[in-house]
Amino acid sequence: MPLLLLSVFLMTGCRKTPEESAVVSKAEGLSEDVIAGALESGEIRDTDIPEHWQMEELKGEDRVTISADLEFGKMKIGNLPVIEVRNHVFGQEELERLVDYFSDGKELYVPQPYTEQVFRNVISRVDEKQGLYGSGYSWVNPLKTRQQMEAAVEIAPETNGTPEKAEVKFSERFADQAQEAAKDYEIYEHREERIWFEADVGEEREAHIQAERYEPKVRNSSSFEWMQGARVMEYSAVESARMFFDYNDQQENAFTQALEERMALYEACYEQGAFDRDAGEEQARQVLADLEIDGMSAGAKERILWFSDADYPKGEVMAGNALDVFWIADPAKAEFGYSYTFSREIGGLNVTAGSSSVSETTDDMYSPPFPVETITITVTESGVKGFVWEGMMEEANTVTENTELLSFEKIQKKLADQVFYRYSSYEQPDSDTTLSRYTVTDAVLGYAYIPAYENPENAWLVPVWYFTVSEGRDGVDWQNIYYLVNALDGRVITGE
Repeated sequence: MPLLLLSVFLMTGCRKTPEESAVVSKAEGLSEDVIAGALESGEIRDTDIPEHWQMEELKGEDRVTISADLEFGKMKIGNLPVIEVRNHVFGQEELERLVDYFSDGKELYVPQPYTEQVFRNVISRVDEKQGLYGSGYSWVNPLKTRQQMEAAVEIAPETNGTPEKAEVKFSERFADQAQEAAKDYEIYEHREERIWFEADVGEEREAHIQAERYEPKVRNSSSFEWMQGARVMEYSAVESARMFFDYNDQQENAFTQALEERMALYEACYEQGAFDRDAGEEQARQVLADLEIDGMSAGAKERILWFSDADYPKGEVMAGNALDVFWIADPAKAEFGYSYTFSREIGGLNVTAGSSSVSETTDDMYSPPFPVETITITVTESGVKGFVWEGMMEEANTVTENTELLSFEKIQKKLADQVFYRYSSYEQPDSDTTLSRYTVTDAVLGYAYIPAYENPENAWLVPVWYFTVSEGRDGVDWQNIYYLVNALDGRVITGE
């Protein structure tokens, strides 16, 4: 790929100008208890965050256990400012430069809808009870799936038409009408707004680009994505699916035995992957350097399996039940690698993308106006496979240079309360002796968004705690749930 010079490319990270950096007062929405004096450069604050966090609490007549046993070590934290940010309007010149870099000189083509054969293939899987459609799960509903595929066949073209070259500009959204019929709900929102770009790369359509431009009336955010091949499957997604299936498969039968063998194949591919994580990160950082994107720090690094178009029938997965992917895709044909998520770093803490697994939202919860800015780059042994830039933003001003964290004891109580609220929503009968266990498996102090005070179209970057909790019943893990908690006041952040 040629070196992309973006000297005139207004980067969407935390840009600051002298006239925008003035600190505002308590009247702008922060209480005096939260605002703290700025620390000197290199000065470390005192906190009550334990080096080893251990807790266990019984609730609900001892039918619910909430526990944690994690090592934090000695956390060295300096100034923790609050910063106001706003959506960045993705410009035409920015789009052209990113497309030029990732298309690497190849021709661009307008995407083509799936042909009727794609939907007929799903019908065959349903009729022959292949994969998930042979499970017997009530929620799979093969009859409804078949009816939706038949509706899609009526709309889908028999063959692909003549390839049409794509122009690099924002326009109305590409929409596959048959794909939408197969899903039986609208999947192409705001399709008439001229804020979209989408194209296939190369005559063989070996890669795909899509972009979205922020438009206030749509209440969206700017993003750009380039993906080579058909699919990136993160280990966390496979693990979540495994937990889900384990919880639902209480009785052993031919399907559950086949499922166990199938999931073991995926697990082996992740465990036996030999690609060096550090080498992949170097390649990911080189992409950022080529694009002259600075100020981004590596956060999550996750194992992935990458599937080429030849080895992954993307249409069948997109059209049918998404969980059928574990039978349609052959993990042995995938390439092992890593995805690296980069975000801004504030006070030595990464900005965290996430949300909370709440059963219902309440007035005392925060709902940010747009997603956190992240760049996720996927790398395998054969090179860079994906680049996803979400939530493009720019800095508006600094609200305060430093803040006081809520005591960790109070944060722990807020978390336990939220977990119990979730359990209570299940309305377990008094006669039911099922034991529920919630184990905190990860806790990270970082930054995330809340709505800006009296300026709700903007967001404030504030310190947060991000908790991962394993939810189980009678000794069987069911799923991971997540809680994003404002570290200044303990209120839950629901996510954008």
